[in-house]
Amino acid sequence: MAYAVYSDSLGSAKELEIAVDDFLADPAEETLQQARDAYKAARKPYQQCYTAGSHKNSPELSNQVIFPYTGMLLHDMGEALADFDIDNKPVDGDIPVEFLVTATQWRTTPLWGVGLTHAVDSDATFLHDGRARMLMEAILWHDGEAQTSKDAVLKLNARERALLIGFLNDL
Repeated sequence: MAYAVYSDSLGSAKELEIAVDDFLADPAEETLQQARDAYKAARKPYQQCYTAGSHKNSPELSNQVIFPYTGMLLHDMGEALADFDIDNKPVDGDIPVEFLVTATQWRTTPLWGVGLTHAVDSDATFLHDGRARMLMEAILWHDGEAQTSKDAVLKLNARERALLIGFLNDL
């Protein structure tokens, strides 16, 4: 029954995955257009499945520009932020841990709203495993592809760092 209801979504999702994989393997105008076309084709079954749910387009939110402050991409964050195995032991950075993502790769979390974190939960922590208690601490844990950004923050004077954290808290 479920397959009958969702088979269109499943089929278009698989086609989209193939098109995106093809584009990533060979980033060219043709493969980009194929990925765009597959995305457009996948929207219709998705909308049929979620028309009553919370993941639908809301007219009151349409035509608004938002700035979530994320690339929503996977980034290698270095060995210091590597994931753990089922026994809570660090995993080598080259080992795929989930869906071919390695232990050192993390998706950029949207910073939009990060300033409200402690207003919502005074005990909240940052990073994937909660090791950072403050935003500056989270920044300092960054490594790998984020090393250059961390180095730039470390070069800021105290006033500039305070302005940076103030900006993040206003998001």
